[in-house]
Amino acid sequence: MRARCFIAENCNRSELNRTDVSKAIGVSVRRLNELFAEENSSIQSEIREARLQGICADLTDPRLTHVPVADIAFSRGIENAQHFSRQFKARFGQTPTRYRSNKGWAIPNLGS
Repeated sequence: MRARCFIAENCNRSELNRTDVSKAIGVSVRRLNELFAEENSSIQSEIREARLQGICADLTDPRLTHVPVADIAFSRGIENAQHFSRQFKARFGQTPTRYRSNKGWAIPNLGS
């Protein structure tokens, strides 16, 4: 729980890694990996998910409609726009731009 809180609070840092998380909560990287593995997860997947959730919130924030998707992603710790776009589509079933235009609602693919 402490690790997830730390990740949520610091996921916007592009350099955030497992060592940072382990130091922050006072356990070894090995033990931290074990704890996440017990829940069928990983530190990296938790960081990625926290970033993606933050980006989703920003994409549907009416105050940020003028901000390009790439800038939002970079502000949330993403360093590679193409990799981010693939991850986003794999996680949410649509591109970040489409997600934004749909206000976060998934629209089923009807064979178009």
